[in-house]
Amino acid sequence: MSKVSVLTPSFPRYINDYHGCFIKSLCDSLSKYVNLEVIALRSKSLETYQASYPITRFPYMPTSKMEYIAETTMKNASMSVLATLPAYLFSAYAHILASRADLIHTHLAIPLGFLAAYNPKRIPQLITCHGSDITYPIETKIFLSFIKDTLKKQVR
Repeated sequence: MSKVSVLTPSFPRYINDYHGCFIKSLCDSLSKYVNLEVIALRSKSLETYQASYPITRFPYMPTSKMEYIAETTMKNASMSVLATLPAYLFSAYAHILASRADLIHTHLAIPLGFLAAYNPKRIPQLITCHGSDITYPIETKIFLSFIKDTLKKQVR
């Protein structure tokens, strides 16, 4: 059975959380057909719950009380949230490198799709782009080259 790692910044933090509930629904269905694991970031509002597949919550700050990225969006994020972004990206990339998956299903091209595209193990990647992956690079031109590069790497 194929192993799929779902890499996402938005996965429910507690039971009945709206944040990432569509991704959990997708994972619940997909886990019936593949060996699935979810790799999502840890968060200050996280409560432990069980799923029929493993969920790895990767830390990116010394304590979860300092982890705010899952609590907000990057658009108009405060400086205190943006200051944690390098640690978040480093931790996410380390978990991508540690993955033993046959396929990485990444939610959001920026930044996780970009990181997974540069996986030296060249694990195939499926990127689910949401509205912000299209609108944000149009509004903030610096991200346009990241999106183009990430999506070009998916064509193999």
